[in-house]
Amino acid sequence: MKLVNPVDIEKLLSLSPEIFLILDGKKNVIYASDSVKSLGFSEEEIIGTNFLHLVAGHIRPILEKKFSEVTNKTVFGQRLIIKSKENVYLPFYANFYVAQDRIFLYLKNEEQVLPEKLILDYLDFGIVVVDSEFRVIYHNSFVSTYFQRHLFTHLDQLPYGIGAKIIERVKIGQKNMEIEYASGSILGISVYPLNLPDLKGFLLKIKDITAEKNFERTASGSGSYFSYVDLVSIYTHHIKNLLTPLKFTALSLRRELTDPKLLEKIDRMVTHIEKINQHVRAFYSRVKTKPIEFKKVNVKKVVEQVKSLLNNELINNGIIFEFNQSGNEPVYADEIHLQQILSDLIQNAIDALKNQKGIRKIAVNVKRSENRCPYCGSNFVQIEVSDTGPGIKKEDLDRIFNLGFSTKAEGWGLGLYVVDKMVKENRGIIRVYSEVGKGTTFVLYFHPATPEAIGCVEQKVKEV
Repeated sequence: MKLVNPVDIEKLLSLSPEIFLILDGKKNVIYASDSVKSLGFSEEEIIGTNFLHLVAGHIRPILEKKFSEVTNKTVFGQRLIIKSKENVYLPFYANFYVAQDRIFLYLKNEEQVLPEKLILDYLDFGIVVVDSEFRVIYHNSFVSTYFQRHLFTHLDQLPYGIGAKIIERVKIGQKNMEIEYASGSILGISVYPLNLPDLKGFLLKIKDITAEKNFERTASGSGSYFSYVDLVSIYTHHIKNLLTPLKFTALSLRRELTDPKLLEKIDRMVTHIEKINQHVRAFYSRVKTKPIEFKKVNVKKVVEQVKSLLNNELINNGIIFEFNQSGNEPVYADEIHLQQILSDLIQNAIDALKNQKGIRKIAVNVKRSENRCPYCGSNFVQIEVSDTGPGIKKEDLDRIFNLGFSTKAEGWGLGLYVVDKMVKENRGIIRVYSEVGKGTTFVLYFHPATPEAIGCVEQKVKEV
């Protein structure tokens, strides 16, 4: 009998060429993904089989000893030799996750060892298995990260009262629900009943659908505006959706190929796909929906952090980087936003200089501006990011902050749009000056962290 009944979860697990099993307390198989066929067994044949009987004899005592030492929430890995139905011995690397009386097992072909994670931990949505009393049997890493709850034993321990709301609705038979909580995020939750001989309960699929809902509201004319954060969320979601089948296709090809040179190329492809995924996740984590956190920010410290992140690119492209600051007055802004703004502007400058002849130089200059805030009269802190690149055509200057406009052949027209929105959210101003053949300068104006300016910013925030 299968633990997971819904078709979408079954299809998800079947995407991987690797084997996913769930064992009961006696180490008997109670669930098997479709890929168990690679061992020559059908799902019906493998269900009820004691997993230890499949393990080569000399490794079995080692595994039995490890099982005897584990406690709840234990994760460990072990190299195994598995005997197929045709008595062929195959090498695997196994990842085990123990949750109460269940063992979640992920078998990876020894030639393709990945980091020690279960396949369910690669998903971009949450999976939670609970018993009939809503005690948590298992949850994947998405749940831990999203809710900042690494150890919880009952569903009602989820923050913001989310768990209690789920329990209340499940009890009245609701199988699909949307729950909105304090931060403005919206969760889409699907409930699938489990009816195993020794486990009566539910499997919950939890997904953040905030961006999709905001998009629907905007498309239908409801809602005040379409947040740039929602746009970034949709872009990153589509990128991940495109990368996932590429990765699985590459891994499938790797199983079929024997040429060392081709295998090396496949490995490089998988590595690059993972790097793209990491960059996408890092970018979204910086701009995802959260209340803006105004505070005193040391501009020099932020510039040094950004330079450290981009230093390899600067060196590899022979670019001189200069930082000049008169005084050390902090600005009143969101530190993460300021880091992202400067990172995007400096990255754009690097891209512009890559094929540039002559001196390649980026300069960041910080000073107290002569320009004043029209509301409180405080002099702005002025941050200039300049480069000696090819410059921007005059007819393009008025459009560079528009969504979808890019001067790059393969640009998305998203970076400067997000920068402009972030600056405005921080109650700042951005200007651009450029001359073809000489370079480009972006000028940012932020409020200083003085009592008058802080009061001005906070009043503007209240008025929105």
